[in-house]
Order: sequence, then C-alpha cells, then structure tokens
Amino acid sequence: MLLRSMMFVPAHNKRIIEKGINSNADAIIIDLEDSVPESDKKTARKNAAEYIMKGTNGKKVFIRTNPLESPMLLEDINACANKCITGFMPPKISSEEDMLYLDKLLSQKEKELDIENGYFKLAPLVETAAAVLNLASIVRHSDRTVAICFGGEDYLNDIWGTHGCPPKAFDTPKALIAMAARSVGIVPIDTPFLDLQDQEGFIREKQEAFELGFGGSLLINPRQIEDANRCFTPSKEDVRISKEIIRAIEKSNREGAGCVMLGDVMVGPPMQRRAERIVRFMELVEREK
Repeated sequence: MLLRSMMFVPAHNKRIIEKGINSNADAIIIDLEDSVPESDKKTARKNAAEYIMKGTNGKKVFIRTNPLESPMLLEDINACANKCITGFMPPKISSEEDMLYLDKLLSQKEKELDIENGYFKLAPLVETAAAVLNLASIVRHSDRTVAICFGGEDYLNDIWGTHGCPPKAFDTPKALIAMAARSVGIVPIDTPFLDLQDQEGFIREKQEAFELGFGGSLLINPRQIEDANRCFTPSKEDVRISKEIIRAIEKSNREGAGCVMLGDVMVGPPMQRRAERIVRFMELVEREK
C-alpha cells in the first residue's frame, strides 16, 4: 500500500477535510482524537460520517479514533465504518491484546454491515515506551495491519525525553519500528514534523527516515505533501541503477554466465532483490497517479 504521505485532517473542520480529500496525499487521516476539542467531538463524528458517505474520490482514508479505553471508540467506529474508508488508526496501542480486541470489534462490525471479514485495515499508532517494547507482538496479531505509525511527541512525554534537533530520543524507537514493520511486510510510518517553517529540516528528517526503512510520514499540513512524496520515493538514479541491474541479470541468464557483473561490480542476490523491489514500487506509484 502506497502511504508516503498520510495527512491528518481535524474532523470538526469541514473546509480542511475537503482540502485533504482533494490533495495529493497518498492517504488522509480524518482525526476524531487529539486535534478535536472535547466540545466538538459529536460535530467531528457527524462531519466524518457525512464526508465518508459522499465518497472520497478514491483517496485512501483512515479514521483516527479516540483511545481504546474511551467510551467514544465504539461511537467513532459505528459512525465511520463504511466501505468508502480504508480503515482505522487507533491511538496509543500498547500490546497484542489491544490488536486482538480491535480485530474482533471490526469483525463484528463487518458482520453487521454485511462486509467481507478483514475489509477494514489498521494503521495503529505506537506512542509509548511499552508499545515500542511490545512491537514484535503488536505487528503479528492482526492480518488487518497495513502500517505501524510512530507518534513521537506522545512517546517523548512518556519517557520524559526532550525534543532535540534532531531528536536523539527518536533514534531507537524509529529503528525498532522499521525493523518490526518490515519483518512482517507492513509499512513503517514516521512521526509528524511540527515546524511548518523549516522545510529543510523536514526534508532532512524524512530522508533519514527513508534510509532507516520507513515508507512514509504522518503530516499535519498540505505544504508537506510534495516533499514527503519525494523523500519516500527512490531517486531517479536509484531507479536507473536498478533497471541496469535487472538487465544485467537477464543478460547473464541468457548467456548462462556463472555470475552477474554490472561494469566491474558483481551483483549478488541482495542487490537483485532490492532492484526488483524498487522497480515494483515505481510501478505502484505510476498506477496510483
């Protein structure tokens, strides 16, 4: 699933929902949680349901619900469960039990709506030290999970950390999130970058996340979309080299050579797999344009 740019839109603001649906973000997250004041929760839920029923122009749409312990969770799911959405982004997931609970809850909702089991996907937020330590079990306990998303600010608060520039406290959880997600074939998603005036800082941080193995980032503003899409897409040079590697492999196979050479460099299986993955990824990007 292409999730290079996942932009939050607060559900109590119809104008921002509209902008999100019509943006170039790979996915939007209609937010019923942190960005919505308590006094606007009902309005937010009503707006979200209204836009979902209108249709979302083929955009991937996730609903960020209120936390599992909140009585509003069921209200959020009941209001927004519809085949027009991709799935849900539950906040503050901390264990495999949380994932199993959500899986059963969504299975029951699908049954009520006569929707095939497993239709609604999950992109849970990892925001605490406990969640980071439980990543190996969290990623394996629901086939619905398509992404694991890092909530850096809540994580910092949980560990009593400070937000340096760059935030060193993010190094370990980000490495673990990337490894856990990729180990089961789902997409690791980076935490939002909050300084909207620092474009260079955004690009630098997201390029580093891409190097770590992340496939995309949570966003808080449309001006970050194009940079995110570029940062989490292989460079033209990477694509060119990948295609050359694949051509060299095909030539070697035709000629029955014992090894594959690209110029003076021997191409081994890891390089071949990476080249093939990059080409497949670019095909996905072209299909979703």
